Amino acid sequence: VLLSGKPYPIKAMIVSGSNPVLSSPNSEKVKRALGELELLVVMDNFMSATAEMADIVLPAATFLERTDLCSWYFMHLGIPYLTLRKPVVEPLWESWPDWKFWFELAGRMGYEEYFPWQDIEAALDYFLQPSGITIKQLKEESAGLFYGSVKHKKYLERGFNTPSKKVELYSETME
Repeated sequence: VLLSGKPYPIKAMIVSGSNPVLSSPNSEKVKRALGELELLVVMDNFMSATAEMADIVLPAATFLERTDLCSWYFMHLGIPYLTLRKPVVEPLWESWPDWKFWFELAGRMGYEEYFPWQDIEAALDYFLQPSGITIKQLKEESAGLFYGSVKHKKYLERGFNTPSKKVELYSETME
């Protein structure tokens, strides 16, 4: 889309915590595509290859400076497990956690109604509501919480997540 301008031209992009120049296939094509932008903003901890192309580079808070939810599904035999990563230091210099940047930008663009939270804990509580887990619980259970359950061999009841519901060694979808 960046190169063709279809269905419409994209003129600006904000890249947060990612380095598409190196992490996406065909780096040269990605560089050409990003070069078509009128404005490229990168928010990251490092001066990455993508950040080097940016018009504006914003310092992002590191994982040691921000609150995050961490799901460790694969670390505990496939049983869903959730922890709350807590900051150990306040953000240094002028770095911001990603959530603060996005909430501030939304507010300045007139989208406060879609980002009504004053801090990340309130937002995380909102997003966790369907699970019944709260930030207060995660703070109290400093090691985290198991949630949900794992059902093995689901394919015996529903089949696989393919059009035929069977194992596909050849994918007509990918064709």
